[in-house]
Amino acid sequence: LAVEIATDTWRYFPGGQPLKLPFAAPARAVLPKRLRLHLADSAGAVIAEEQIDFPSTLPGTIEKEIVIADPGLYRLSMRLLDTQGRTLKAAVYPLGITKGVLPPTPAGWLGAENVAMHPEPLAVGVGLNRVICDWAELEPAKDEYDWTQLDFMLLDLRNEGLDLLVCFTGMPSWLGGDPNVPLDDRGVTAYRSIWQKLTARYPQVRFWEVGDMPGRAPCDWRVRIPRYRQQLAIAATAIRKHGKTVLGGGAWNASPEWTEAVLADGGSAHLDILTIRTSAANSASGELAERLAKTRAACVAAGCPDLPIWNTGLGARTAEALVRNIQTHRAAGVERLVIAPGIIDGDPSRQGLA
Repeated sequence: LAVEIATDTWRYFPGGQPLKLPFAAPARAVLPKRLRLHLADSAGAVIAEEQIDFPSTLPGTIEKEIVIADPGLYRLSMRLLDTQGRTLKAAVYPLGITKGVLPPTPAGWLGAENVAMHPEPLAVGVGLNRVICDWAELEPAKDEYDWTQLDFMLLDLRNEGLDLLVCFTGMPSWLGGDPNVPLDDRGVTAYRSIWQKLTARYPQVRFWEVGDMPGRAPCDWRVRIPRYRQQLAIAATAIRKHGKTVLGGGAWNASPEWTEAVLADGGSAHLDILTIRTSAANSASGELAERLAKTRAACVAAGCPDLPIWNTGLGARTAEALVRNIQTHRAAGVERLVIAPGIIDGDPSRQGLA
């Protein structure tokens, strides 16, 4: 009992294309009477059932093809029965059906764990695909652009059905200057230009996140506030010109102090959604709940009590911790969560994100 897997499918099968199921009873085998097929989706709903009689003489062969149109996860059960209806052999295959053939992701790209590459997220209800874009890779030399990898991530039919969120971050080396001080006139011009190009090239992207918040490493985040507020204002103008949504503001570990400083003195006017990120290290429920409460209080103090809050980098070291963190975020009113790949119980590309 076999499923024929072409070498270029990357373990998945394109929707709408025939999936070959060759069956054979060798000359010295017990002659099977019939083949029973049972196809169910990830929720257990029966998609198709069929019984096929084998030829009456050995060797007996059946060439069967099935076509599954809708992307998602399926379970194909196959059973060979003898003349008395007893099972001679049985096999079950999990099938991942995609929207198209999946080529490999270009090496070195920050968005390599792109949820649109796999059918599991759609099958379990994921609705948002976040891709990280590094300015240094996009424009490695001044006015010289390489759109290849970002096009690969965004201009793809596999993103259909998903909201797209692009986090734009980083600074190219040719820009020079101190990353902890505001951009000079040359830097402002370059930063405005790249945002204008991004938002014009990818109109299908609904959400744009302004990166360059302080990361995990300890630093004096206060020196970064003027620079980040400047970048946020420039980006917001370009993003809103195309009627899209501006995300940003939050630092790693859901720092309420950073959030308060970003929102102060009218800074909240440049944000449609406040983003936070949380690592596995600070995932204890009590500490996390306290940080989330302080973050909401910072919004209230800044005069934007209803500003939506999303976590665009939810980390956890185990599945159990992930569930606890999700519950804590929901209780705090966080509206959407992006699970950081590669953090939960290993590499999802190896173990299966679902």
